Amino acid sequence: MRSSSYRSSRSDRVRRMMSIDAHETSHEDEVNTAIAEPAEEREVATPQPAKPATSKQANGHVLKSPVRKRVKKPIEHVDPTPAQRAALNHVNEMIQQTSPLTWVFTGERLVDNNHTALAHRTYSELISEHVRTGWRRLLDVVVDTSVVEGRVDNLLMSLDWRTLRLQPDIVSISVGLADSLQGERGQRRFRRRLEMVIESIQKAGAIALLNTPPPPAKQAKMYPDLPEYIEIIQSMAAEMGAPLIDHWTEWKFSILKAQKAKADSTEKRWTSPGVFPNANGHLQMALHLLGHFSESPNPSYLYANRAI
Repeated sequence: MRSSSYRSSRSDRVRRMMSIDAHETSHEDEVNTAIAEPAEEREVATPQPAKPATSKQANGHVLKSPVRKRVKKPIEHVDPTPAQRAALNHVNEMIQQTSPLTWVFTGERLVDNNHTALAHRTYSELISEHVRTGWRRLLDVVVDTSVVEGRVDNLLMSLDWRTLRLQPDIVSISVGLADSLQGERGQRRFRRRLEMVIESIQKAGAIALLNTPPPPAKQAKMYPDLPEYIEIIQSMAAEMGAPLIDHWTEWKFSILKAQKAKADSTEKRWTSPGVFPNANGHLQMALHLLGHFSESPNPSYLYANRAI
């Protein structure tokens, strides 16, 4: 049975979410009302410079909204902040000690929602195997509470049950892919929800590791707003001192490297026919995450154990 402290913390988060939702809904209603009302009914009509626009119909008025152009930014690795380095150092210190640790992987499970998900081990399962066998940490507990198409608001609402009741030492959070389907309007909410998740985990005394999803190469058009959500994850990690496991940037560099070398496509080797990482992709994700720790993994060992 959950303790009263868990119920209290969940109630506090629910109240904060409702307050934020009410504020954001009120703000959006004000903006929509200001846009939709006829020009002759407005108290102040400020002329605006002409912009490229698309038209849509609302309340009998033709509304024009500017076409949003996405600026293509250069791909680059960002150095961790002092707070992020300190958190990683703390994880390394815990790994060097003999006290058992509890690892929790939560958020979005990056597998197809069908039988092909059972054809290989996920990166969390590979890490679990390496923690116990590679590092010989036999008493460590590794739990994966991630769900397919899991969004950050679902994670926040169930954070006590899926994470905090386990009293974790390290929590690896994966979100962003399913969240990006909320589009531009969902970005502010995503940022606030993610902040609350990280804050709750850190207040519980755990280290929060923040993962970006790898790029969905074959179905990128299904996730047009994903780059903006990636930027939110990257900025939130830096602001809150949460170590960033940036699979997105790592894969982008590998794709460019393969293109320059005219080698086999990284996307073909690491992704399934749909959107998600295949066995090789999950292996690369496990290697990338474990590479942030001083006890570096043995790639050949993990490769041999990637299949069930």
